[in-house]
Amino acid sequence: MVTLNQLRIFLAVARREHMTKASQDINLSQSAVSMAISDLEEKLKGPLFERTGRNLKLNDRGRLLRREASQILNQADDMISLFTNDEGELHGDLKVGASSTIGNYLLPGIIGRFKKRHPQVTIDLDIANTGQIESRLLDLTLDLGLTEGPVQHKDISSSNWLTDRLVVIAAPGYFEEKKSGLTVDELKQVKWIMREKGSGTRDVFERAIQPHAENIDIFLTFGHTEAVKQAVMAGLGVGCLSWYTVSREIDRGNMIQLEVPELSLERTLRIINREGSHISRLCNGFCEFLKRETE
Repeated sequence: MVTLNQLRIFLAVARREHMTKASQDINLSQSAVSMAISDLEEKLKGPLFERTGRNLKLNDRGRLLRREASQILNQADDMISLFTNDEGELHGDLKVGASSTIGNYLLPGIIGRFKKRHPQVTIDLDIANTGQIESRLLDLTLDLGLTEGPVQHKDISSSNWLTDRLVVIAAPGYFEEKKSGLTVDELKQVKWIMREKGSGTRDVFERAIQPHAENIDIFLTFGHTEAVKQAVMAGLGVGCLSWYTVSREIDRGNMIQLEVPELSLERTLRIINREGSHISRLCNGFCEFLKRETE
């Protein structure tokens, strides 16, 4: 008979694709992990991994088991939680993937407050782009995703979470005369400091500006929001970032917000999951907390 413990060991090895690293994650000896995997493969009448030196890759049988094992363990954890915990108490590990703006600026405080309320919960936050988060949901590396971009994969479901507004920003002394906004013609004349191609923020900005200006002067491109902010505050150009990432600097007077009435710069932040998968009690509890915290 296959045991829940064997399935937990299997998922640890599947996640790490390495016996030694998996054994360190779950505090077992490498020999115990290796024995559990060998016994599991014997019970299931065939290999679950392709072996290449010390590294392991799931084969088709292993990928199928990973999906089923994840569902079984989530349901088992929910059952145990139902009978052993006080009402409302949550426990367990939750792996969350978030795109840059959400992961760096929205989630840290929310996770901290959630942890304070549920001290037996461990949350592992992975910051990546939307495509990477979808892939990690599908291969069961993540339990939940929070993204700025629309869903791309048919096996990923999404629900709207929060409306985000991008704002055009500049250093207080960037313009010779005091400005509170930009015209469409001025959009083409200023030097722009932007996030990299493929970022959710850059995509929203380019879709908004495309009907008004085919070409703008992109002076600098950075792969991180903080680098864009620092370059803007240094007076090197004009930027466009989420309000959540720059509100503090605007309030302090370190940068100014410029209105551009012609541009629609709103976007929807989304909660994404694997289509049709069992959503654990912990995952549901965290999603409900997210929505309450941002109402």
